Amino acid sequence: MKKTNKFVCLCLALAGLCGNASAGFSREVPFLGVDQVMWDGMPCERMGWRRPYAEHNAASYASRKEWEDETLARLKSWGFNMLGACCDSSLRHRGLSHAIFLNMSEAFCAGDGDRWISEYKHVPNTAMPNVFHPDYAEHCDRVARELCAANREDTDLMGYYIDNELVWQGARGASIDEGLFDVVRGKRDGHSAKRALMDFLRKSGIDEFSTFDALPQERRKAVKGAFLDFTAERYFSITTEAIRRHDPNHLVLGCRFAGLDGAPLAAWKAAGHFCDVVTFNCYPWADLDRNVVLDSKGGVPILSRFAKIHELVGKPLLITEWSFPALDTGCPCRNGAGQRFRTQSERVRASELFARTMLSQDYVIGYSFFMWIDQPALGTNGESPEDSNYGLVSENGIPYAELTKMFAQLHKEVRSTGKRPAAPVERTPPHRCEQSTGDIFRSEASGAATDVSFAQDNDNWELSNSSGLTLRGRVGGRDMIDEVRVGPRLCGRYGGMIQLIATNGTPHWALADCVKSVKHEQTGVCGSVLVTASGRTDEHSFELAHRITVAPGRIDFLCEVVEIKNTGCAAFSIKRFYLCPFAAEDRPSVRKGVPNMWKGVRECHWVLSDGRSYGMVSSDSAAEWFNLWIDGDGRQHPDIDFVPEAAVALAPGESCVPSTPMGARAVTSHEK
Repeated sequence: MKKTNKFVCLCLALAGLCGNASAGFSREVPFLGVDQVMWDGMPCERMGWRRPYAEHNAASYASRKEWEDETLARLKSWGFNMLGACCDSSLRHRGLSHAIFLNMSEAFCAGDGDRWISEYKHVPNTAMPNVFHPDYAEHCDRVARELCAANREDTDLMGYYIDNELVWQGARGASIDEGLFDVVRGKRDGHSAKRALMDFLRKSGIDEFSTFDALPQERRKAVKGAFLDFTAERYFSITTEAIRRHDPNHLVLGCRFAGLDGAPLAAWKAAGHFCDVVTFNCYPWADLDRNVVLDSKGGVPILSRFAKIHELVGKPLLITEWSFPALDTGCPCRNGAGQRFRTQSERVRASELFARTMLSQDYVIGYSFFMWIDQPALGTNGESPEDSNYGLVSENGIPYAELTKMFAQLHKEVRSTGKRPAAPVERTPPHRCEQSTGDIFRSEASGAATDVSFAQDNDNWELSNSSGLTLRGRVGGRDMIDEVRVGPRLCGRYGGMIQLIATNGTPHWALADCVKSVKHEQTGVCGSVLVTASGRTDEHSFELAHRITVAPGRIDFLCEVVEIKNTGCAAFSIKRFYLCPFAAEDRPSVRKGVPNMWKGVRECHWVLSDGRSYGMVSSDSAAEWFNLWIDGDGRQHPDIDFVPEAAVALAPGESCVPSTPMGARAVTSHEK
């Protein structure tokens, strides 16, 4: 079958005319799947790799077939017509369509360092194969021969996922558009990817890296972009040709990009050129007050992003993961992707809002909900200890009634009408007057005004109280606070950072790394310092002001974003502001709070070796993702981020005060 006929196959499948009629397709009914429908469920390292769901099933069902029959009956009654990724193969050919996960690159990205650009660490978004390795094409052909050839006549098979969440920037944390080039350049001499890069440069008239470095910046960016295009086209051409060689009858379903921003545009474009369907995992932000789904907190309506992607790729879209955990099930929900909600009722509202939003678009041919079963409350494994309420059912096999009822009604509506649902209508949210974290901190302050003291000796300053909290810093210093102490014990230091977006769309994460001024302020019984520090990127410079407040009788203190000023010659916008508590020890452990909450408290803490903690807590609406982590080089990343409610765009010389409060309590503890 020729490639163009696969779109006929897709349309026929959606019309109920391709494959087994029992798969439940009808005209305009999209693919409605669920991921990881498995008897075993997820393993838990802290339980000795036991699988709680498998143990429940073994004790509750007379046979595995009994579980399979009940599970399939449930899925069908809730209107699902497809098994998504990582489902038990024993569930196939029993009334639902399915897709096969090839994972072509993960196994290749292990062992010999010449085989990978980024090594597979057994968690998503770590692998990137060296597509220039002489064995890569043969490896992909072998995988396709083993997994595709035997299924070429399968009438219930929709198609194949090539891979899952590759790290297209070459390494976690690297620039999405330039990282691949930089990472390959940093490989040892003789690495086949680096040799391919040198050959690519020579064909571009660049004989060595010193010549490249002497090029104007825009030219360097263009070369890096061209190499990314070259790499993406090579990846998709090799993998898709292998699949079609061994099975020309089914769809190539892309490689499940890690979110809307999880791959550069070059990769999306190449996926659209070589694949039949473009797939991606998506964990957006559901604004229940406005009745709209945004691409992220404070972002743009997700349909505008979907439309741009579809225009770029020119192929149908399939969302291969999405979910919204809630906190009322016993799952901590501290790890893993997705916006969190307090209750199942809120979770259902968010899920229906997103499902209707996706299904309203003809070019979105369906979705796979993540996932069948909740993750263990004690987490999965050390590398990726996910512990969230993603499931349609609990670890005891009990369906979440509100959620499954919603899916059953929505899917029945889509099947019975034969029409896509209308896109939800955005509304103006009700006005709420809520106290900020800073207002609460100041209103709770009590004691004598003289309890908080400020001293300055030339450039050095100190703010302290009689409870033993001492903050020290200096004008000209790198950090806004050099020392945070409780009694004689050093907890850490503190700084400020922004995510700056250049006019060409390139993001930069920039610390304010030189204190320009410190001003003491007294408000009631509280003492504060207004610290202004400067920072810069290659093209931009800025000044960032934070207010640090100490109250009597407390060993926590308040940090607030006050102002940002563009001090450079180029315009930029701000996507995020960061409060950055750095721990006093190189490798502290982390005690997480619940990230990405829809309202409520966000928190995260470093835990020092003696049991003391140093972290951040905020209930401000702008607070988004509170995450503390240490990279492979031992660098601390205190990502306590706040998202502006309104866009912050600054021309040279302009400054602004955030329109919504951005503050957090820096929490310390005594030695335990």
